[in-house]
Amino acid sequence: MYEYALDGSGPLYGRVAKDPNGRLDVGPLPFDAALSFFPASDPAGQVMTYGIFGGTPEYLRPVRDDEPLEANVTRTLLRRDGSLHEEPEDVLH
Repeated sequence: MYEYALDGSGPLYGRVAKDPNGRLDVGPLPFDAALSFFPASDPAGQVMTYGIFGGTPEYLRPVRDDEPLEANVTRTLLRRDGSLHEEPEDVLH
């Protein structure tokens, strides 16, 4: 870790917050970067997908570009065994 984040010549040097506990603050991907997860979608579909799943890579990873948006939402969010089904509750806790 020292080599990458704490050494003055490391690629992550200066990106680690000093307060409160040295966490690395990483925000969601911007819209244009998130498009790489679903490049074959039409522009309206891309906006809708980003609107539902946001810019968190872990939320975008299970999105299948070859499925309609409705199928992606059903498979990942609505089904009890979906990869993101419990995520809203987990985030609130």
